[in-house]
Amino acid sequence: VAETVEDGQTVRHNTITPLRGRIPLEKGMLKLDPKNSGTLSDSSGWRPIRLGTPWEKQGVVQNNPYHTYPKETPLSMRKMYDGYAWIQIRVTVPESWKGFDLRLAGGPIDDADWTSFNDEKIGETSFKTVSDPYRRLRNYRIPSRLIRYGKPNTIQIRVYDRWGFGGVVGPLFLTAEDQHQKDSWSPYVEPLNFYDVDAFHNW
Repeated sequence: VAETVEDGQTVRHNTITPLRGRIPLEKGMLKLDPKNSGTLSDSSGWRPIRLGTPWEKQGVVQNNPYHTYPKETPLSMRKMYDGYAWIQIRVTVPESWKGFDLRLAGGPIDDADWTSFNDEKIGETSFKTVSDPYRRLRNYRIPSRLIRYGKPNTIQIRVYDRWGFGGVVGPLFLTAEDQHQKDSWSPYVEPLNFYDVDAFHNW
């Protein structure tokens, strides 16, 4: 169900990005991939999963004989299941969202992810791109050409869990916002390029 926010706004420093709609993504399907085959050709082996909670806390604790822990892994962090897995999420995008920018936002996803929307990659947060992907919130733009408005769409998340808890461990949302908005990255007002003292102290 879409949670429409008529006048909602998210603010970062001096830039205001109106949020026009939000759909909480709370349920998905999980498929373990212990051998890291990297494909979804087999339709069997899926199980329901709640998003926002590690899969270990949902009973996914089997050993993965194909996973090798780094040498420095503490015993306390060897929480099964570790290794690769897939998460699929089905979501219907409202017709009223045509003309807005759509994003997949939230998380984190522990540890790393490679995410697709209707079979096309929209983002990656991995040890290749950042040193701490398990801490990072995701913010992936979804090209409008990939979206089936008024119909079911599929989000596919390939997850790698190095150690500790794994999966989508924080709230995940599909959001709609006005087009061509840009977040400010510093305590300067970008269009005017002057220094904002209040923004600096809140940064």
